[in-house]
Amino acid sequence: MIINRCFPQKDAGYVAGLNVLQIINEPTAAAMAYGLDMTNDITCETNVLIFYLGGDTFDVSIVSIDGDGKIQVKAVAGDSHLGGQDFDNEMLDYFINEFNQKHGINIKANIKAIRKLRGIDFSTRITRAKFENLNADLFNKYIETVKSCLSDAKMDKRNVDEVVLVGGSTRIPKVQELLQEFFNGKELSKRIHADEAVAYGASILAAKLRGDMSERVKNMVFLDITPLSHDFPVYQGDRARAKDNNWLGTFSVAVPLAPRGQSKVNVVFQIDVNGILSCSGEELTTGLKKKMTVTNNKGRLSKQEIDKMLKNIDLMTKSTRRRLLLAML
Repeated sequence: MIINRCFPQKDAGYVAGLNVLQIINEPTAAAMAYGLDMTNDITCETNVLIFYLGGDTFDVSIVSIDGDGKIQVKAVAGDSHLGGQDFDNEMLDYFINEFNQKHGINIKANIKAIRKLRGIDFSTRITRAKFENLNADLFNKYIETVKSCLSDAKMDKRNVDEVVLVGGSTRIPKVQELLQEFFNGKELSKRIHADEAVAYGASILAAKLRGDMSERVKNMVFLDITPLSHDFPVYQGDRARAKDNNWLGTFSVAVPLAPRGQSKVNVVFQIDVNGILSCSGEELTTGLKKKMTVTNNKGRLSKQEIDKMLKNIDLMTKSTRRRLLLAML
């Protein structure tokens, strides 16, 4: 099972020798972990906001959980290019500037130079207040994303019953402080392990997919939504302007010559559990149909490239084995 909502990850699973049953994103997996953990404590519909802040990704999900084990995702928001690593980058820039001021050597233009410096002892201190000031823009983005998710779910923050923290970067005090402040002092839930929740949730889904009949798993009903909207021609993304999204493809349906308004085309979009989009169109007066499946080939490896990669890996493995055997002789 691959825990990521990007299509190329399915290829990554294949290359790794895994049988990819279904793709699930991190906050959704965390929601399943929380839902299973709370099965015995939830007696009525509970609205839960999952705040997932990992090393290189950030997501917010609002899910509804009831006492019968039904988990429904109401809305998702986030940024796959925003995460804990951004804090590291801010700190790195700060320390580089400190180094430049202390030693008069400008290394910012060539980051590789950082690794080559020898014989220079450099140390500095940074206060929590300074850290929070340097990363103020990031903190604001997190709260704005929470607001966006609430808006998409058409939900007031007062209707959120639980705020669940997932991901190592949620341990940053300022993140917790701003969230608690935004939710009017609500105690943040740390009931599920911040580092283990995603893997735990994915294992629950895997158990359900393989037919686990234990009482807690078999009764769990999961209703997800696609985090991406689509327009026609087909684009991937949520930006208001088409040019700001990723163009995925287009398809056409033959329309016979007819007076304006006489010809009607029925267009259907279907998105499966892995987020793969299929489009179909039918001209109703003639019955002519056209279909396409959007696989988002941008950035993906072709089947030939994947097979070649697997062959190279196999050759490398055999070569490594030979070297090990020779070393043992």
